[in-house]
Amino acid sequence: MVSILNSFIALLHQIIGMSKMTDTEKTEIKKISLEQFVKDHYQMFTVLGVFGGLTALFVRLENAAYLSFMSFLIFILLNLDLWVKFPKSEEAGLSLKIFEGLLQFLWIFVAVYLVQAYPDYVAALMPTFFMFIFGGIFLYVFNKFKLFEPIRKISPPFRRRSTIIRMAIGMSIMVGIILLSIALGSLIGELFKDYFKYPPTA
Repeated sequence: MVSILNSFIALLHQIIGMSKMTDTEKTEIKKISLEQFVKDHYQMFTVLGVFGGLTALFVRLENAAYLSFMSFLIFILLNLDLWVKFPKSEEAGLSLKIFEGLLQFLWIFVAVYLVQAYPDYVAALMPTFFMFIFGGIFLYVFNKFKLFEPIRKISPPFRRRSTIIRMAIGMSIMVGIILLSIALGSLIGELFKDYFKYPPTA
Protein backbone atom coordinates (compact mmCIF):
# COMPACT_ATOMS: atom_id res chain seq x y z
CA MET A 1 0.00 0.00 0.00
CA VAL A 2 2.85 2.36 0.87
CA SER A 3 4.60 1.58 -2.42
CA ILE A 4 1.44 2.35 -4.36
CA LEU A 5 1.10 5.64 -2.48
CA ASN A 6 4.73 6.51 -3.21
CA SER A 7 4.25 5.71 -6.88
CA PHE A 8 1.19 7.93 -7.00
CA ILE A 9 3.07 10.81 -5.33
CA ALA A 10 5.97 10.38 -7.77
CA LEU A 11 3.55 10.46 -10.71
CA LEU A 12 1.92 13.58 -9.28
CA HIS A 13 5.32 15.26 -8.98
CA GLN A 14 6.05 14.43 -12.61
CA ILE A 15 2.74 15.91 -13.74
CA ILE A 16 3.34 19.08 -11.72
CA GLY A 17 6.85 19.34 -13.10
CA MET A 18 5.59 18.95 -16.66
CA SER A 19 2.96 21.63 -16.14
CA LYS A 20 5.56 23.99 -14.71
CA MET A 21 7.86 23.31 -17.61
CA THR A 22 5.04 23.97 -20.03
CA ASP A 23 4.27 27.30 -18.32
CA THR A 24 7.94 28.21 -18.48
CA GLU A 25 8.11 27.35 -22.14
CA LYS A 26 5.06 29.50 -22.76
CA THR A 27 6.67 32.48 -21.06
CA GLU A 28 9.83 31.93 -23.08
CA ILE A 29 8.03 32.34 -26.42
CA LYS A 30 9.64 35.34 -28.06
CA LYS A 31 7.30 37.68 -29.85
CA ILE A 32 8.23 38.31 -33.48
CA SER A 33 8.46 42.03 -34.15
CA LEU A 34 7.67 43.80 -37.41
CA GLU A 35 11.36 44.60 -37.86
CA GLN A 36 12.33 40.95 -37.51
CA PHE A 37 9.57 39.85 -39.91
CA VAL A 38 10.72 42.35 -42.54
CA LYS A 39 14.34 41.21 -42.13
CA ASP A 40 13.36 37.55 -42.50
CA HIS A 41 11.39 38.25 -45.69
CA TYR A 42 13.41 41.12 -47.10
CA GLN A 43 13.70 39.55 -50.56
CA MET A 44 9.93 39.05 -50.76
CA PHE A 45 9.33 42.71 -49.92
CA THR A 46 11.88 43.70 -52.58
CA VAL A 47 10.11 41.66 -55.29
CA LEU A 48 6.77 43.10 -54.15
CA GLY A 49 8.15 46.59 -54.60
CA VAL A 50 9.42 45.76 -58.10
CA PHE A 51 6.06 44.45 -59.34
CA GLY A 52 4.17 47.21 -57.55
CA GLY A 53 6.33 49.76 -59.40
CA LEU A 54 5.86 47.94 -62.72
CA THR A 55 2.10 47.95 -62.22
CA ALA A 56 2.11 51.69 -61.54
CA LEU A 57 4.26 52.24 -64.64
CA PHE A 58 2.08 50.12 -66.92
CA VAL A 59 -1.07 51.88 -65.70
CA ARG A 60 0.34 55.18 -66.98
CA LEU A 61 1.18 53.77 -70.42
CA GLU A 62 -1.32 53.81 -73.26
CA ASN A 63 -2.61 50.51 -74.67
CA ALA A 64 -0.90 48.56 -71.88
CA ALA A 65 -3.91 47.49 -69.86
CA TYR A 66 -3.08 43.80 -70.25
CA LEU A 67 0.49 44.42 -68.99
CA SER A 68 -0.70 46.29 -65.92
CA PHE A 69 -3.32 43.63 -65.25
CA MET A 70 -0.81 40.75 -65.45
CA SER A 71 1.69 42.64 -63.30
CA PHE A 72 -1.11 43.38 -60.85
CA LEU A 73 -2.02 39.68 -60.64
CA ILE A 74 1.62 38.79 -59.89
CA PHE A 75 1.64 41.48 -57.20
CA ILE A 76 -1.49 39.94 -55.65
CA LEU A 77 0.02 36.41 -55.70
CA LEU A 78 3.17 37.69 -53.99
CA ASN A 79 1.04 39.41 -51.35
CA LEU A 80 -0.84 36.16 -50.77
CA ASP A 81 2.41 34.24 -50.37
CA LEU A 82 3.64 36.85 -47.89
CA TRP A 83 0.38 36.69 -45.94
CA VAL A 84 0.75 32.91 -45.51
CA LYS A 85 4.15 33.46 -43.87
CA PHE A 86 2.74 35.52 -40.99
CA PRO A 87 3.27 33.84 -37.60
CA LYS A 88 0.47 32.75 -35.27
CA SER A 89 -1.29 35.46 -33.29
CA GLU A 90 0.33 34.46 -29.98
CA GLU A 91 3.79 34.56 -31.59
CA ALA A 92 3.41 37.99 -33.21
CA GLY A 93 4.21 41.33 -31.62
CA LEU A 94 1.73 44.21 -31.54
CA SER A 95 3.30 46.06 -34.48
CA LEU A 96 3.27 42.90 -36.60
CA LYS A 97 -0.40 42.26 -35.75
CA ILE A 98 -1.28 45.81 -36.82
CA PHE A 99 0.72 45.34 -40.03
CA GLU A 100 -1.14 42.10 -40.79
CA GLY A 101 -4.49 43.82 -40.21
CA LEU A 102 -3.53 46.66 -42.55
CA LEU A 103 -2.47 44.11 -45.14
CA GLN A 104 -5.91 42.50 -44.94
CA PHE A 105 -7.53 45.88 -45.56
CA LEU A 106 -5.12 46.34 -48.48
CA TRP A 107 -6.43 43.07 -49.93
CA ILE A 108 -10.00 44.39 -49.82
CA PHE A 109 -9.03 47.69 -51.46
CA VAL A 110 -6.95 45.87 -54.08
CA ALA A 111 -9.91 43.61 -54.93
CA VAL A 112 -12.22 46.63 -55.29
CA TYR A 113 -9.69 48.45 -57.47
CA LEU A 114 -9.10 45.36 -59.61
CA VAL A 115 -12.81 45.00 -60.25
CA GLN A 116 -13.32 48.68 -61.09
CA ALA A 117 -10.19 49.17 -63.20
CA TYR A 118 -10.29 45.91 -65.22
CA PRO A 119 -13.92 44.75 -65.48
CA ASP A 120 -13.34 43.06 -68.85
CA TYR A 121 -10.38 41.02 -67.62
CA VAL A 122 -12.08 40.12 -64.35
CA ALA A 123 -15.18 39.00 -66.27
CA ALA A 124 -13.01 36.86 -68.56
CA LEU A 125 -11.42 35.17 -65.52
CA MET A 126 -14.76 34.43 -63.84
CA PRO A 127 -15.12 30.91 -65.37
CA THR A 128 -11.61 30.00 -64.17
CA PHE A 129 -12.42 31.37 -60.72
CA PHE A 130 -15.59 29.28 -60.47
CA MET A 131 -13.71 26.25 -61.79
CA PHE A 132 -11.31 26.44 -58.84
CA ILE A 133 -14.21 26.99 -56.44
CA PHE A 134 -16.33 24.08 -57.70
CA GLY A 135 -13.27 21.82 -58.02
CA GLY A 136 -12.27 22.55 -54.43
CA ILE A 137 -15.81 21.93 -53.15
CA PHE A 138 -16.01 18.70 -55.14
CA LEU A 139 -12.70 17.37 -53.76
CA TYR A 140 -13.63 18.35 -50.21
CA VAL A 141 -17.04 16.64 -50.35
CA PHE A 142 -15.68 13.49 -52.01
CA ASN A 143 -12.79 13.20 -49.52
CA LYS A 144 -15.02 14.05 -46.55
CA PHE A 145 -17.61 11.37 -47.32
CA LYS A 146 -15.17 8.95 -49.04
CA LEU A 147 -17.16 8.97 -52.26
CA PHE A 148 -14.11 7.93 -54.28
CA GLU A 149 -14.20 4.44 -52.74
CA PRO A 150 -17.25 3.16 -54.71
CA ILE A 151 -15.64 4.37 -57.95
CA ARG A 152 -12.36 2.62 -57.13
CA LYS A 153 -14.23 -0.60 -56.34
CA ILE A 154 -15.80 -0.81 -59.79
CA SER A 155 -14.48 -4.09 -61.18
CA PRO A 156 -16.24 -5.62 -64.20
CA PRO A 157 -15.07 -9.04 -65.42
CA PHE A 158 -12.39 -7.49 -67.61
CA ARG A 159 -9.72 -5.37 -65.94
CA ARG A 160 -9.36 -3.03 -68.89
CA ARG A 161 -13.07 -2.24 -68.81
CA SER A 162 -12.93 -1.21 -65.14
CA THR A 163 -10.17 1.29 -65.91
CA ILE A 164 -12.15 2.71 -68.83
CA ILE A 165 -15.30 3.02 -66.69
CA ARG A 166 -13.44 4.80 -63.88
CA MET A 167 -11.83 7.15 -66.39
CA ALA A 168 -15.21 7.84 -67.99
CA ILE A 169 -16.75 8.68 -64.61
CA GLY A 170 -13.85 10.96 -63.73
CA MET A 171 -13.94 12.71 -67.10
CA SER A 172 -17.71 13.20 -66.93
CA ILE A 173 -17.36 14.84 -63.49
CA MET A 174 -14.56 17.12 -64.77
CA VAL A 175 -16.55 18.06 -67.88
CA GLY A 176 -19.59 18.81 -65.71
CA ILE A 177 -17.54 21.10 -63.44
CA ILE A 178 -16.01 22.88 -66.45
CA LEU A 179 -19.36 23.41 -68.19
CA LEU A 180 -21.01 24.64 -64.98
CA SER A 181 -18.09 27.00 -64.32
CA ILE A 182 -18.17 28.40 -67.87
CA ALA A 183 -21.94 28.90 -67.82
CA LEU A 184 -22.11 30.52 -64.38
CA GLY A 185 -18.86 32.45 -64.80
CA SER A 186 -19.89 33.85 -68.19
CA LEU A 187 -23.30 34.90 -66.87
CA ILE A 188 -21.93 36.62 -63.77
CA GLY A 189 -19.03 38.06 -65.76
CA GLU A 190 -21.35 39.73 -68.26
CA LEU A 191 -23.54 41.16 -65.50
CA PHE A 192 -20.45 42.27 -63.70
CA LYS A 193 -18.95 43.92 -66.79
CA ASP A 194 -22.18 45.71 -67.69
CA TYR A 195 -22.57 47.02 -64.15
CA PHE A 196 -19.11 48.59 -63.99
CA LYS A 197 -19.14 49.86 -67.57
CA TYR A 198 -22.63 51.31 -67.26
CA PRO A 199 -23.23 51.89 -63.52
CA PRO A 200 -26.81 52.63 -62.48
CA THR A 201 -27.62 56.29 -62.14
CA ALA A 202 -29.69 57.67 -59.31
